[in-house]
Amino acid sequence: MATYINHPAAIFVSALGGASHGFAQSITSGVIEESPWKDMSDFLRGFISSSMLIGAAIGCTLGGFFSDKFGPKKVLIVSSIAVIICGIVQAIQSHVGVFIAFRLLSGFPVGVIQIVAPLYASEQSSAKRRGTVVSLYQLTVTFSIFIAYTINYLFNPVHLGWKYELAFTTLFPLIFTVGLFFFPESKRWEEDHKLQKQHASEKSNSGSGNSSFFAKLVESAKGLIVALLSSKRAFIVGFILSIFQQLTGINAIIMYSPNIVEKAGLTTMSYKLLATMGVGFWNFITTLIAVFLVDVFGRVPLLITGFSLMGLGHFMVVLSTIIKSLAEKMFSLQLPGMAIFLLGFEIGPGPIFYVMVSELYPQEYRGRAMSVISVFNWIANIIITFCYFAIVNALTVKWLFTIFCILCIFMVVFIVVAVPETKGRSLESISGDEKNGPEQGNETHETKKLINGTKMSS
Repeated sequence: MATYINHPAAIFVSALGGASHGFAQSITSGVIEESPWKDMSDFLRGFISSSMLIGAAIGCTLGGFFSDKFGPKKVLIVSSIAVIICGIVQAIQSHVGVFIAFRLLSGFPVGVIQIVAPLYASEQSSAKRRGTVVSLYQLTVTFSIFIAYTINYLFNPVHLGWKYELAFTTLFPLIFTVGLFFFPESKRWEEDHKLQKQHASEKSNSGSGNSSFFAKLVESAKGLIVALLSSKRAFIVGFILSIFQQLTGINAIIMYSPNIVEKAGLTTMSYKLLATMGVGFWNFITTLIAVFLVDVFGRVPLLITGFSLMGLGHFMVVLSTIIKSLAEKMFSLQLPGMAIFLLGFEIGPGPIFYVMVSELYPQEYRGRAMSVISVFNWIANIIITFCYFAIVNALTVKWLFTIFCILCIFMVVFIVVAVPETKGRSLESISGDEKNGPEQGNETHETKKLINGTKMSS
């Protein structure tokens, strides 16, 4: 097992993958506040922000399949180059149609990176450090979001500053692309790939391996569906975490921070962007704390704490809209509420989602399973990002954040009832692949029960 471990490679891929993802996604929060984009309709502004997410939903659907077929390192290199090309085109264009088209296209490789980078990092890490290493992905997502907000602030007064802001989306992918050439392919993938080739060769020699590419793809998809259904608990946990990580409101805050702080009483553009930078910096600091907690306290306690704090933060925002004495001073509760929410998200579902979905599934279909689960995450992301302005206008901030609060309470109950603890376990033990041994046979048996949804005695 030790031959699988390569912490420097895992740390680099987790960190630069997260930075490439976070910066590309969040840079438009400031861009849509600049001319000519700020004068467009709420629909178009929402579509500019969400178009990349649509592409990412498609990308993450296929990312795991590409990784299982070609190897995560090769897939990450190609994806990073694609992000660079799309970033250059966005920076030099001047038409909303071209902007949206290449935002959408850039989402495809970003979605692939979101799947494959945590997968690679998980496979290259020891059980003792896996949570911390994979959490670096979310840490650098938040760090790059803070950098994006800073770039928004610095270039906002500059003529056509949005072009420079979009050009910066190429920086992290460029570093990522160059660095990947100095690290090896995933050892777990190489070993599994050799076994698959041997199996395919045996089938070919027996005359049963001459299927077309399409037939093989269909067979692979059927195998994935059967595998997911045979691990019902793992599928349900992954599905619920994926959608409620987004539906509890994180991207309503990250993507539209300038709009939210404006409703909190800050109307001057420079103050709005400075407050947004403050949100981004706090988001980064809270994630930094979480990175050192995930392998100490475990996944489940951090998820419970995280969603509880998120619900409290939403409740404070709701209070700021209904208490008359605070009606004209929303700043007094709304921004502290956002800060508490971000603290909860970044010590709970923010990093833990990536950690758990990289742990729950067996090696032979881990990448594809992560793709299926993550597509639900992106769909929920799209719904919140695209519909934010429309929902706020229809329901008001009070009712939107009331819904967010209720969903957080639901997640606390769900985690207590259904989510297994994976801290300190090997990937093979978690997925039930590892043979029962004298020291960990009971652990493997109990984990199998958790993952497959078998009723356990109390």
